[in-house]
Amino acid sequence: MICQGKIRDSTTEANVAYVLQDVRKFKLGLFYALKFQQTSQQQQIQPQQQPGHQRRNSNPTGSDTAGSGGGSAAAKRLSAGGGLARSEGVGAEPQQVEQWMLSLMLGHATVALQAAHKQQQLQAGNHTSYVQQPSVAVRAAAEICVCLCLLLSRVDVLFERVYPLFSRSGSAGVNAGGAVGAVVEVLELAVLSDLLESLPPEIMQALVDHFAEVGQPERVEGCVLHLSIMSLDLNQVIRLCESVGLYSALTSIYNHIGDYRKPLLDLLAAVAGAGSFAEAHRYCCKLLVYLRCCFRGLKFPPGTGYLSSTGGSIDSIKSALLGSLLYLDRQDLITEWQQSGGRAATAAALITTSSSNGPTQGSTLKSLMFCAGLSDPHPALQLLLSVDVAAAVAVLSEMTCGWDAVETDLRVAAGKPAAELDSVLVATQVVVNSIIALLEAGKFDQWSHMHGGSGGSSGSGNGQPSG
Repeated sequence: MICQGKIRDSTTEANVAYVLQDVRKFKLGLFYALKFQQTSQQQQIQPQQQPGHQRRNSNPTGSDTAGSGGGSAAAKRLSAGGGLARSEGVGAEPQQVEQWMLSLMLGHATVALQAAHKQQQLQAGNHTSYVQQPSVAVRAAAEICVCLCLLLSRVDVLFERVYPLFSRSGSAGVNAGGAVGAVVEVLELAVLSDLLESLPPEIMQALVDHFAEVGQPERVEGCVLHLSIMSLDLNQVIRLCESVGLYSALTSIYNHIGDYRKPLLDLLAAVAGAGSFAEAHRYCCKLLVYLRCCFRGLKFPPGTGYLSSTGGSIDSIKSALLGSLLYLDRQDLITEWQQSGGRAATAAALITTSSSNGPTQGSTLKSLMFCAGLSDPHPALQLLLSVDVAAAVAVLSEMTCGWDAVETDLRVAAGKPAAELDSVLVATQVVVNSIIALLEAGKFDQWSHMHGGSGGSSGSGNGQPSG
């Protein structure tokens, strides 16, 4: 359970109170600490809500000496008592209550981890209890710690005290994967609820490692899309996302720093190196959705706002993307992918190997049907059309409709300037001529045979990219 909405609203406090009521030896301490904090907050704002408060305490003779002395005396009594001075209508010091709550929270987490260690010793024959499914007590302790730190707006305690406590539990005998995994999964919920905008590099690494271990790397992508890009260690996050193929997160990061061409090349490499048609179709749909967002001036993923001016005007972005699709040749793509490294370099090596030696040992025809067929002209455009003709044509048609860009703009954007051209064509005619060239080269027949007569248009069927 994670606190939803504003940290200090009544719903959050009710949720936290519900969690705190089930804490063993710290049950009463934490529960009443929360009550003290709520009472203190209410009493702080009460004078502002009662217009007659000041009038009742004011001196009608115009002298404020008595009132000042009375206030000083009340403060002294409150300081001496150190508790809740109900007769004065003033609660305990908020900072004292806060420290009380944090101390109880850390004490409960320590006891829960120690109890888990003892339980693990009793069940020494079972070594999987804390890797994928932490104990209920450890999970509950993680929830309480994260919720309480967010309630008090003390992320410093969360990152500097709570997380190290759980990560050090391995040295105390508790399987570190379970304890760290418990707090990481609760932090994930806080990030997805937009209660946390950043994570330290150490915790980000633990989050990636945990979800990779349990076979759910896509959960990392959800966190990256909710975190502030400026708060991330970009080298670390890009390397981690590339290693597991989190292309939505990579695309969002590159777009944020003004690079719109790199996601296009990475997703083309993913399509080329796909191990099955279903995998190729998934990557192709993601690429088409990305292209459509850029053509409309929207951020990717959809629904996250409008493009900023960091990467240039919308027309310059469209020129770079369409120019790369039309004018990068086969060797250009291989060179780009080799320089990118990671999965893109693997796709480049697969293309080179399949072209020179034919299918390698252990590979299937489906895993090489895109790589082996990658050839000039317009190899990047071929990758899109070979997977889903209708959707690709629909996106390209929307892109060029009403756009006054010309062929020279596209060539320059792709790094392929032409010295002289007999005639200058508009973008729409350039796309049409490219598709006609592929049709005359027999590419559509080739794709039809590869897909068993489906015409290379499997999946969406309605010309709309999905996924």
